Amino acid sequence: MTDSHGESHLDAASAAARSSSQLESAAIEGPAVIEGLLARNEEVFARVVRAHHSSMVRVAMAYVSSREIAEEVAQEVWTILLEGLAGFQGRSTLKTWLYGILLNRAKTRGQRESRQVPLSTFECEVTGRCELLEGASASEVRSPGGSAWVWGNGSKTPSPEERLLRRELDALRVRVIAQLPLRQRIVITLRDVEGWSSEEVCMALDIRSTHQRVLLHRARVRVRQVVKEVTKRPDRQ
Repeated sequence: MTDSHGESHLDAASAAARSSSQLESAAIEGPAVIEGLLARNEEVFARVVRAHHSSMVRVAMAYVSSREIAEEVAQEVWTILLEGLAGFQGRSTLKTWLYGILLNRAKTRGQRESRQVPLSTFECEVTGRCELLEGASASEVRSPGGSAWVWGNGSKTPSPEERLLRRELDALRVRVIAQLPLRQRIVITLRDVEGWSSEEVCMALDIRSTHQRVLLHRARVRVRQVVKEVTKRPDRQ
């Protein structure tokens, strides 16, 4: 098995997530959706829940200790949506607003469990210095894809063997992401698993685009490194 073979499947999964996210967003955003939610339209509410709930649970699991607690956090967000949508001012997309609430709730639950350190600020409030950027290379700051994260073309129909390989690599990627530092884990989950744009991630996490690029670069490098090590093993040839 070659590196490019395994890497192309990872790219196909990321591209599919981005494509799916973009298609769903067209049906669950906009004034008509907000009006439907405010009017307690059950069909509109169900459509929004179907589009976001599974992703919310995956993101919440970066902070809390079990899927059950992540489900509880996501349910809290839906309750807030029903009770507090009148306070939504439209300065962001509905998705970004929902995930902002989710991230705050998940962080609070995680801290309560003492499972994770909090998602700390990226700059020192006193000096304004950014320790993350001070330790970053120029290539990290300019582009998170210094050595390409996108490896191949997933347009052709995969064979049964390729589908099995893709599932194995996807499972490996999930395990590696789960072991990343918290900030890297959140950014790569939103960007490459959930298919968010860099602008959406920056808005949801309230961070600068440069900080997002550095976190994403470091997370992607680690995932690539582990995948390459696994696919190079003699028993995988």
